[in-house]
Amino acid sequence: MLENKTVLSVKNLSKSLGNKQVLKNVNLDLERGDIIGITGKNGSGKTTLLRIIIGLFYASSGDVIIEGKKLIPGFLGNLPTNVSALIENPNFLPQFTGFQNLKILASIRNKISDEDIRNTMNLVGLSPSNKKNVSKYSLGMKQRLGIAQAIMENPDIILFDEPTNALDSDGVKIFTDIVSKMSKSGTSFIMVSHKKEDIDALCNKVYRIENGELNVIDNHKEWKIVVNDLVDLENLLKIYPNGNIIERVDNHPCIIYKNDWKDVSQVHEILNKNKINTISIE
Repeated sequence: MLENKTVLSVKNLSKSLGNKQVLKNVNLDLERGDIIGITGKNGSGKTTLLRIIIGLFYASSGDVIIEGKKLIPGFLGNLPTNVSALIENPNFLPQFTGFQNLKILASIRNKISDEDIRNTMNLVGLSPSNKKNVSKYSLGMKQRLGIAQAIMENPDIILFDEPTNALDSDGVKIFTDIVSKMSKSGTSFIMVSHKKEDIDALCNKVYRIENGELNVIDNHKEWKIVVNDLVDLENLLKIYPNGNIIERVDNHPCIIYKNDWKDVSQVHEILNKNKINTISIE
């Protein structure tokens, strides 16, 4: 069990671009191991919020506090070293390979070895020995490389902006598995996504930005699912890893989810489709 600890706080934060107020008095607390999802329409301010948190944009007012230290953006500021991000489309040096690009980025802080880089590339499904330059990468390969860049130094906090863009189903599963495993080890995430399935599969807290305001979405009902055996439990966790395993019911594995499934029949349909045997759903 992870200790509850606030690793990042956004306090009364506002941002104006020209005459438009993009963010209005935003407040947010990220705890250790959290996976926070943020949704909203295009242009609602989601990416702007991430840019402010990482120190790329100035806020018009308010503060970002990371592990007790107030963020001061700019050349003479104190940009966070324990936070990484993949914001919008990943950009790399096109004339170099994926491994070479990550090695150049890793040389900035010298925290990880070449072997760490190779292991990270393998983890996201890329071959570190591939001699193809990034200019010849597909969009999906570039996205995987962007994810590798974000996770390779094992930061405390990771910000993702539409992380499953251009990923195929295998890539989405790899990403989901990585985030779920890292969160259980204490890494905290803020994930902007317009894909409901990504939010449902991973996030334990969900917010929406609308008219510049950040509001909690409280439509996730608690579901208690009892499955037949450990194989069914393992298969269920592959699809929805953000569950809380509790005491067995009549010797059958039991897990709690918070999700906005409409009704029991919808849950049954999803589980049957994935060949997961259930004892009860309530």
